[in-house]
Amino acid sequence: MNTITITHTPEDGTLALGTERGDHAGKILRDAGRFTFSRGIGVNGAWYIKGSRDRAPRMWAIDAAVEKLRAAGFDVDVQIEREYRATAEVEADRAASLESRQDALEDKADRKAAESDAAYARSRDAVKGIPVGQPVLADHYSAPGHLRAIDRSNRAMRASVDADNESREAAHRAEASRASQAHRDSVPVTLRRIERLTADLGRFQRALDGTAGPWSKPATGADRGRILGEIEHLTEQIAHWRKHVATLEEEGVKVWSKADFKVGDFVRSRGSWREVLRVNPKSVTVPSGWGRLVTQANREYSWNDTIKYDDVSGRKSAEEMAKLLAAAEAAKETAEASA
Repeated sequence: MNTITITHTPEDGTLALGTERGDHAGKILRDAGRFTFSRGIGVNGAWYIKGSRDRAPRMWAIDAAVEKLRAAGFDVDVQIEREYRATAEVEADRAASLESRQDALEDKADRKAAESDAAYARSRDAVKGIPVGQPVLADHYSAPGHLRAIDRSNRAMRASVDADNESREAAHRAEASRASQAHRDSVPVTLRRIERLTADLGRFQRALDGTAGPWSKPATGADRGRILGEIEHLTEQIAHWRKHVATLEEEGVKVWSKADFKVGDFVRSRGSWREVLRVNPKSVTVPSGWGRLVTQANREYSWNDTIKYDDVSGRKSAEEMAKLLAAAEAAKETAEASA
């Protein structure tokens, strides 16, 4: 049987190369290792594990596939690279790929728009020799040509509508992709990512030190090396994203924190202003309720809510809010008097 090579690299993820049509290796890879086939990899396509790029190799899946393949008589060569790429390189790669996709979608939108215009012109040309409102003269010699012209016009108009729909869809997908990228790089999302990475770092650190639980022991041997690699990678990722947040701050983006609030202030989040009841290290405590303005006095429920700083979109002091409310009340009274 042919030799199958299973590789894992940060750039390409986990791939299985060397399969041939009819050798049944694909079924083993799919069932045992959760591999998926793609014709877009290499010259003749290859099997790969989804979401494996720039991730730790899923050895449980790789080992299961290798075991089943060897049991079926295949020679299997396994090449695993456990190093990670720098986060800046990964993000640059991702941004370039997204930009290429967005450009392709915008090109498609322009191309389909041009096709729609051309088809519309053909639809008009097909019946330009027929007076507007002219019925088909069933017993006249012109009837067959009239019907053919209407059919050509209808087919061209359908093609125009279809191309216009495809153009709009491609433009929408390109815009959605750009909006998704902007959202991913925003301060709130980045702060949540840092929080998640920091939690993962603490989990690996406890596994290394043997403090994860009452029966835990310090990691040794291959496990220690693997955990140290994960700790190094997470530390590098956290540093990268903190630098990203610092850069956005330098550009004028506000990053909210405990230092920005005191009890009695008002915090804006998701279109609602809430009175600040307590200031915490990672959040502010506010009264529960619904509406554009929720205070201790008009709260709907007895319990409190918390708003994390990465979900804050504005702040006003008690004095500023009082002035706004007074101005709104005065405007309302003036409007009622005028009525």
